Amino acid sequence: MTVFGMVQNAPKVLLRQTKTGISLQSERTTKLAALLTGRPQSFARTVLPNVLGLCPVAHAEAFEAACEGRAAETAALRIVSEAMLEAVRVFVLQWCRFAEIAISDARVLPTIGRLRQQLFAAMISRSDEQSQRVYLETKQFVREFQSVHETAYRSLCDAAQRFDGIISVDSRRCLAPSELRSPTVLDGILDELQADRDFGVRPRWRGARVLGGLARECERGVRSPYFSMRDVVRIRWEELGAWSSENDEQAMAFVPQVRVRDDGWRLSTVETVRGTLLHAVRLKDETLDDFHMVAPTEWVFQPNGELVERLNNVSRLHVLQGAALQDAMDFVVTLFDACTDVDIVLEESYA
Repeated sequence: MTVFGMVQNAPKVLLRQTKTGISLQSERTTKLAALLTGRPQSFARTVLPNVLGLCPVAHAEAFEAACEGRAAETAALRIVSEAMLEAVRVFVLQWCRFAEIAISDARVLPTIGRLRQQLFAAMISRSDEQSQRVYLETKQFVREFQSVHETAYRSLCDAAQRFDGIISVDSRRCLAPSELRSPTVLDGILDELQADRDFGVRPRWRGARVLGGLARECERGVRSPYFSMRDVVRIRWEELGAWSSENDEQAMAFVPQVRVRDDGWRLSTVETVRGTLLHAVRLKDETLDDFHMVAPTEWVFQPNGELVERLNNVSRLHVLQGAALQDAMDFVVTLFDACTDVDIVLEESYA
């Protein structure tokens, strides 16, 4: 019997502060994609949600949509439910500690765990009824969470405000979901992946780009020249409110989008809380003849990416030292991507 929730150890990312700036070393690899290549589809369907601790439902749905060459609208209910639960989990466990606040409601984490179990069951059964039920219950949970913890959200905004004037993200660096899903971009990324499998852990399109909430904000037409770290918090909170609203059209943005090419490749993109996930498959009977995936995390942790540039802005201040500098850098990393194991090492002169 498959036991969901067993995950691989998350590959670490090392950020090292030196006199010349931030250097980034990542242990993330394409070994999983290579492992699945040449295997039966059934093997991949079992492995993916078991070993991927980050957005396992989104990965499973992206893979299913790519293999089938189409996606059911009920997949969106499962994907957006996972996005809501992940956003609340990050808010409670990762973000709030930087504002020196704690969510005292003992029901939050157990409720997340219970809803995740129901979500996995719905994903396995592909039941429309189960998917609808967990979707509605997750929305109710999020609405109650936001109504109770508005003060915590405001405190977190205040904590992020200390980076105003220091850290900003150029909106022109954002890669909106619609741009990433366009045939031209998908074909270009697939060409790069076929030429070099490691492109999957260092994806670029006209430079290193930013995905996730900031990119979705641009797509909604609310484009500011620059986004602050406070905007990252605000957008996540506002998206939670939109996803859990009575307007079910919000969920339809999470329907997997599929491109079927004449050469046998099928590409699916799925929106997650951290950005757009891409799966590319080429099938031979019931076997994966070739397989690639590009996760949102890979766009964040690049040697010359937006995150490294923003951390360099913090370190160049020479105002923060030692634990204060490490804490500030940790906060920025967590705002960009709270789901990756990152070690920050300061050179002796900064420690």
